[in-house]
Amino acid sequence: MYPTAEVRWFIRGTIPPEVDAWFRRGPGRVNKEPVRTDRYLQLRGSEGLNVKMREGLIEIKQRVGPVDVVRFHERVRGLVEQWRKWRFQLAGPDAARSETDAFSWVAVRKDRRLRTYRVTGEKEVVVLSDAEVPASGCELELTAVRMAGRAWWTVALEAFGDTSALRDNLFFTAQHVFHGDDTPAFKAADSRGYAAWLDVMAGQEDKGSWED
Repeated sequence: MYPTAEVRWFIRGTIPPEVDAWFRRGPGRVNKEPVRTDRYLQLRGSEGLNVKMREGLIEIKQRVGPVDVVRFHERVRGLVEQWRKWRFQLAGPDAARSETDAFSWVAVRKDRRLRTYRVTGEKEVVVLSDAEVPASGCELELTAVRMAGRAWWTVALEAFGDTSALRDNLFFTAQHVFHGDDTPAFKAADSRGYAAWLDVMAGQEDKGSWED
């Protein structure tokens, strides 16, 4: 079991240049991941449960505890959620393919970039400049997303480590990355996890309200 505390935003379109510049600024390593496609099980009306297949694994993610909207910066407000994850190896690629042929799975293409921070026992946020994988810290993610041929982008902070330290790891890292006059505006109305976003997208599709 892998616990996290997270805040995430989804915004329609491509990543704006000013957001890209904000993400790139400052010292530290930016990890550019290979583009991948994750397949999510569509669970209508469920914002607290997430099931996906990726790279030979199936991941189950369950929201735990209360959720609340937090003001991180004068232009940044988001929904903070705590999750726990389980990952299991699939029997093989043929098994994954047969499952994802069903209409209840949806493909989401992701082009992800990450910055990883270590949070010390003194609550100092340390920017990593090498391949270190800290035991306690937080990731800042900027991802271009495509689903059903439509472009979105998402920004997230995902804190990891001991359960008792998750919220501190998230908040201290948020203070580190959301500062200065060039911090982009992230609205509470755009803040949700993948499960809630997929539910919103499914509702729009049902109503025929997709925009080209």
